[in-house]
Amino acid sequence: MLTTLLRQFCSLGALLVLLVLGLAGPARATHLLGGEMSYRYLDANGPAAAPFRYELTVTIYNNSLPGAVAPNNEAVVGIYNRTTGAQIVLTTTNYPRIVTQGVPGLMSIASTSLSRVLLPPTATGCTVTGPQQPFRLQKFVGVVNLPVSFDGYYAVFTRGNRNVDVTNLNAGSNNQPLTLYTSMAPALLPNHSPVFSDTAVAIVCQNDTTISLNNAVDADGDRLVYSFGTPYGRFVSSRQNFPTVFPPLPLAVAYYAGYSLANPFGTGAGNFALLNASTGVARYGAANQGKYVVAVDVAEYRTINGREVLIGTTRRDLQLVVAQCPSTLAPALAPAVALPRAYTIEEGQALSIPVTATQPAGNPLVLTANSALLDGAGGFNATFNGSAGTVAPGSLTGTATATGRGTVAGTFVYNSACGEARATPYDIALTVRDVACGGKTAADVLRITVTRAAGPTTIAGDATACAQTAHAYTANGATATYRWRATGGVLVGSATGPTVQVLWGSAGTGTLVARGISAYGCLTDSVSLPVTILAAPVLAVAGPLSICQGASTTLSVSGSSTYTLTGGGTTQAGPGPFVVAPTQTTAYTITGAANPSGCAGTAQVTVTVLPLPTVVPGAAVAICSGGTAQLGAPAVAGVTYRWSPATGLSDPAIANPTVTLANATAGALTVTYTITATLATGCAATGTVAVTVSPVPVVRAGMATSVCAGQTVTLGAPAQAGFTYAWTPAAGLSSPTAAQPVYTAANTTGGPIVVKFRVTGTSPQGCAGRDSVLITVNPLPPQRTITGPAFICDPSQAFMGTYAVAGASATATYQWAVVGGTITGGQGTGLVTVLFTSGAPSRSLSVVETSAFGCTGSAVSSLNILLDQPTISLSTASVDAASNARIILTFSVPNGTNTPNQVQVLRRVAGTGAFAVVGTAAPTATTYTDANAVDAGANSYEYQLSIANGCGTVLTTAGAQTVRLQATATTGAGGYSQGSVALRWNPYVGFAVGGYRVYRRLDGAPAALLATVPATTLAYTLSNGALDTSSDGAGFAQNFRVVAFSTDTTPLLSNSNEALVSFANPLAFYNIITPNGDNRNDRLVIDNVALYPGNSLTIFNRWGREVYATTNYQNTWGDAPDVAPGKYYYLFKLPDGSSTKGWVEVVK
Repeated sequence: MLTTLLRQFCSLGALLVLLVLGLAGPARATHLLGGEMSYRYLDANGPAAAPFRYELTVTIYNNSLPGAVAPNNEAVVGIYNRTTGAQIVLTTTNYPRIVTQGVPGLMSIASTSLSRVLLPPTATGCTVTGPQQPFRLQKFVGVVNLPVSFDGYYAVFTRGNRNVDVTNLNAGSNNQPLTLYTSMAPALLPNHSPVFSDTAVAIVCQNDTTISLNNAVDADGDRLVYSFGTPYGRFVSSRQNFPTVFPPLPLAVAYYAGYSLANPFGTGAGNFALLNASTGVARYGAANQGKYVVAVDVAEYRTINGREVLIGTTRRDLQLVVAQCPSTLAPALAPAVALPRAYTIEEGQALSIPVTATQPAGNPLVLTANSALLDGAGGFNATFNGSAGTVAPGSLTGTATATGRGTVAGTFVYNSACGEARATPYDIALTVRDVACGGKTAADVLRITVTRAAGPTTIAGDATACAQTAHAYTANGATATYRWRATGGVLVGSATGPTVQVLWGSAGTGTLVARGISAYGCLTDSVSLPVTILAAPVLAVAGPLSICQGASTTLSVSGSSTYTLTGGGTTQAGPGPFVVAPTQTTAYTITGAANPSGCAGTAQVTVTVLPLPTVVPGAAVAICSGGTAQLGAPAVAGVTYRWSPATGLSDPAIANPTVTLANATAGALTVTYTITATLATGCAATGTVAVTVSPVPVVRAGMATSVCAGQTVTLGAPAQAGFTYAWTPAAGLSSPTAAQPVYTAANTTGGPIVVKFRVTGTSPQGCAGRDSVLITVNPLPPQRTITGPAFICDPSQAFMGTYAVAGASATATYQWAVVGGTITGGQGTGLVTVLFTSGAPSRSLSVVETSAFGCTGSAVSSLNILLDQPTISLSTASVDAASNARIILTFSVPNGTNTPNQVQVLRRVAGTGAFAVVGTAAPTATTYTDANAVDAGANSYEYQLSIANGCGTVLTTAGAQTVRLQATATTGAGGYSQGSVALRWNPYVGFAVGGYRVYRRLDGAPAALLATVPATTLAYTLSNGALDTSSDGAGFAQNFRVVAFSTDTTPLLSNSNEALVSFANPLAFYNIITPNGDNRNDRLVIDNVALYPGNSLTIFNRWGREVYATTNYQNTWGDAPDVAPGKYYYLFKLPDGSSTKGWVEVVK
């Protein structure tokens, strides 16, 4: 069966168990369930007599069942020298609180924390049966100062007592203590003891296989080995008190018959206890329920000087409860094929491990990863399910979780860093917990081994070298790049490849060291090669070692007889001196004749080639006479400049002077300038630039002249070959870029204006000449207006009229022309008399003006004499159907096209008062709407229209009078009498009336025709509803209108005002029904009910039972044969929420 660890204490059976750690001490009471002990070396900053400081931590699980002894306030610990076994009798120099327990000089560590009462939680709905063991977790932490001990120390803790109901151990009548000790490494081997990564709480399921995690973390990376041990009790010599010598180790607690270290659950089928020595994962099986004690020891080993040494041992004393577990299937981590349990990576390499677990029943799962790598914001870069881990105070590991139902998954990502390699793996303790009722837990450990990057193994090359000679060396071993270092010599060239050049120095010894850099950027271990450097003759080289670009130097050598010079791609041999002319800085090696030891003297010199300054004289420039140009370029720091010749330059000693030159000749001149740039090193360079100076061209704008507005004139002179031209202003010119543009004169003022034109002519060399000309532009006479008689009202008569030019000029002349008549006087002036003949088909006159400047106006002033014979008629006066505040008139003005005057609208309230003008209309209009203080409901209005023709004759229409309608309502008495309306109106005046139509509009509905009456009828009366046939009124708001119509085939119409009357039309309910067929009180009648749509009526009999219900009641209930005589009750409701209750009696 797959190994599981039950951590969810909500089962339906006896599922409670506690994994406890055994503690010991003097016999008091059985209140200790377990504990563990750890230490860590701090520093050597203690007092002189005891400089080495260690931190000790004792963890105790206290029994919290009712009646249990309260937790102790102190933990007593003894310290022993591991070399001699003798107790180190402590004083307050070593620890502030010292006590005696059988022996003096013991630490009394005060309690530093005490948890609340802890008990695995029980989920809602779960029933837990069987033993329960609540506990309180208590810690004691203290720092002790210890004297030197080259083999280290023992820290021993003991306290009573074990509980007597343990199944496999003989608890000794309630006086068997729990004893723990830890072996502490000496200060020369700074160490932290292993710390168990989780709290010891577990259950072993009867007749099942259960896993328990005892995985520990070692901060020093030591190799850990896990094993079972026999629980300790009393001491050999002192029993429950501390001994004076340690070891001998405490006595093992005796097993009951049938139990042993190898068989803590007894013998027989189904009983076993297996422990993974590498991971601490335990597999338990037990056939019988009970409480069983198991001890787990963790030994830590460290390799020192190539030999693995045991540093110390830490113990966890476990008390396990075996109970009957439910049949719930345990969750399972993925098998090793899909989820390997061990991984190996190189430092700097990244690793991603997908982790999945499943539970067949689909229960909710929690997957937890516990590892030192999950250190939150610490130094490791690792996450599980995206979390860097949560680290509890004082813990060496962190945890992160993932959740799911049926399946849970999370990815462990580790981005290892350089320096994180170690011989022992990093553990990741995985637990997957089924958190449903009765759920179990699976667990396992993943191990990641981080190896150090492989570095170079050897260096190949000469182990003996002559002084001042270069030798090549190659590193063996595959790494990405290398880092070389040499003592006694210098590296030449690249120091990152597998091969390096070393120039060895003076005689003696040297060392070459190679270190690799892995593909992940991590430094490897180094390898070195010692080199013997032999003496060689010393050569001296003399001569200039710096030259300017393009120069040469002579090198003289002393110290030997003949020499060989190499470098810069050349070789020279002989006694010297040697002449070299490198084009770039070059290192030369000079080798002399070898001495008896075979070493030739060697010297190296570098001839530095100094750069020449960059000379930028600039591009060749062309300027016009008197123009300016910039030479050269911006100055460079450290460079001096000199120009020649200095003629025309702003400053011959700067990098970029300006040049200004004149040319009075007819052709172009060219001047060449030379610039010399010199560096501080004395290296100089020169450059030249040519400056071409062109003469200024001659340009003509033309002769000044005068023109009239609208006339044209040609400007300028014939074009010169290759020239371009630009005229300003461009307004009025045929082309502003022509040599001889045509100007069209313009003048909109009353007097002459002068326009100045400027022309710029540019030669092919870009030189410009300029000229200007003045053009006087005289205005044209303005368009004038002719005044005088403009209408003739009798074309059969001859007509004499006087006509004048408005605003005529005294210095101008005027030429008149007449159609349909003759000028009788004034031709040539601004005032003439004209005789128009009778019967002429048309009549007009025009005039042309010539100004004193001789300019004739292009526009002719004219006047047409119009025939004006209009008539006018008023057709109707009608109240606007949309408003009593407007009256619409229809009219016509035949032959009114030439009439210059407006139609006058005159009005008065019907009677004998005077007419007043209330508005005007164009003679071409056919309607006019009068909205000037009109109230057609209060008054009848009379209208007249008038118009004056062009000759002053006034024409007036006959009058028209509107109809005013008055309506009077009479309220009814109810029942079949709902009231009536009386209408009366005045006759319409304006056309022959054929009759009147009477309209009514109810409650905003469209108007409906009620009657048509003769022209002599001026009154009309009607009822509110159908008299004697209905109990419903016609409506609430009733609007009436009378429309007069004429006797024409297509009758003219005139509306009266709209008159409003209102009726309350209240609801009225009747109480007696006599359904005898006489159509009187045969049904339940509600007056005006049809005017209240959306109503509802419900009728109940005297016992409250509903007998009738309807909406939009139509006065129809009561005469049906099935309606029994008697009293009924009704409930009538309106849509606005109001209601009426009452009774009605049916009498038969």
